[in-house]
Amino acid sequence: MAVYYPSFDNYRRAQVRQKQLLHTDYKTVIQEGIGVGAIPAVNTSPTPTPTQTITPTLTPSVTNTQTLTITPTITQTITPTITQTPTPSVTETPTLTPTQTLTQTPTPTVTKTPTITPTQTPTVTPTITQTPTVTPTITQTPTITPNLVTVFYYSDSTISSSMDTTLAGTSRDTNKTLIAVNIGSVVTSIGTAFVNCTELTDIIIPSNVTSIGYAAFQGCTGLTSVTIPSSVTVIGDYIFFYCTNLVSVYFLGNAPTGGFGAFEGTTCTVYYFSDKANFTNPFLDRPAVAITCGDNTRTPTPTPTVTPTPTQTITPSI
Repeated sequence: MAVYYPSFDNYRRAQVRQKQLLHTDYKTVIQEGIGVGAIPAVNTSPTPTPTQTITPTLTPSVTNTQTLTITPTITQTITPTITQTPTPSVTETPTLTPTQTLTQTPTPTVTKTPTITPTQTPTVTPTITQTPTVTPTITQTPTITPNLVTVFYYSDSTISSSMDTTLAGTSRDTNKTLIAVNIGSVVTSIGTAFVNCTELTDIIIPSNVTSIGYAAFQGCTGLTSVTIPSSVTVIGDYIFFYCTNLVSVYFLGNAPTGGFGAFEGTTCTVYYFSDKANFTNPFLDRPAVAITCGDNTRTPTPTPTVTPTPTQTITPSI
């Protein structure tokens, strides 16, 4: 819009005023916008440069007819410094998906075994030295007495032996059932070796026995007949006590001493040879019958069961 002034002074004053206004606006822009000497704020979005155009129209009013029109064009360009913040560059790390897993198979180390050609082993024929056969010379033939020891036979088919000269309960296995006995030649006396041997059915007393002790055959209910050799001179008391099945006792020698109650509890008959001394009838409270030598009908001929003698193996000394 054009301003008309009545005089030139007014024009000048208006021009000065216009400059002051321009100066004031510029100062205001500096102080309020960015400050004196400050760096303008950075606008990340670039804006167009503002252009302020002030076109004052001065039309002085002159009294004369001359009309002067001055149209000053003031263009103020403020170019702000724009500092652009760079956009950080993002480097994308690619994700790699393995398509195949490779397993490396180790190559085995092969040790080559050399082929050895065997050397032929020569055939060696050993030299055999023949050892001569030596026939041992036996200078002495040992004498073997089969019935030297006493052998006990038991119901479980076992045996035991004894070298005792006097047979006692400790001479045999008393935990087993005795069924037979072979009295050895070393025995001179019979003690309490056969008490209550109920399975003993027969016994042979050899001529080396000289005495029979107290209750030697007590309770031997299996005995039916007993022969006492002439070597026996002494018998103990109760030697056949309660041998309930004993029916005959034969004495081959003179009547022995002792023997109180020898046949108590039995029903036996005593037999003796007529030429033998010291027998009476009854003898030890049992009937006694004298027999004559050669009288086959009355001669005591016991037939005891003989148990086989065990074989003894002799290893000769060379």
